[in-house]
Amino acid sequence: MGDLMQRLNAFAETTVGKVVLGVVAVAVLGVALFMVYRVVSPPVSQPAAPTAQPQQPPVEQAAGTTTTAETTQETLISTGFETFSSDILRDPFEPLESEEPTAAATTETTVATPQPLGMLGVHYQDGELVAEVTYENQARSMKVGESVGPYLLVKVDADRATFLYNDVPVTLQVGETYSP
Repeated sequence: MGDLMQRLNAFAETTVGKVVLGVVAVAVLGVALFMVYRVVSPPVSQPAAPTAQPQQPPVEQAAGTTTTAETTQETLISTGFETFSSDILRDPFEPLESEEPTAAATTETTVATPQPLGMLGVHYQDGELVAEVTYENQARSMKVGESVGPYLLVKVDADRATFLYNDVPVTLQVGETYSP
């Protein structure tokens, strides 16, 4: 017996012996954890077999029709873990059926066309350049960052100004008019 123990100790000191002992230790630990898990975890229950349900009294619906809980359960489809209503599982390529025909409502939207913008001149006001413009037949003074209608003033030079009309840059010289 003592000779066997000496051989096992000598084997455990080799590289192969260390690998074998490591694998055995991991296997024993895995088996022990599995046994603890089975003892601690709740048992898996099997789904109950369907039982006959008593007849439910009719339920009054909003449209004046009656239905029973039994007919409602007939339209449900059970697939393993989930329950679907049969109206969800329809052919996606068939058009939806409507109970009441509805006329397509036509709505007319009028899009206001923007007025032209005219450049009258440039002058100094409180130490900064200001553009004189005409919009909707009214003369206005505009500083950089101000807007009139759909036009935003982004830059003013000595004889011209640059505006943004939506995302389109528009540069006007004095005396020019821009009409979208």
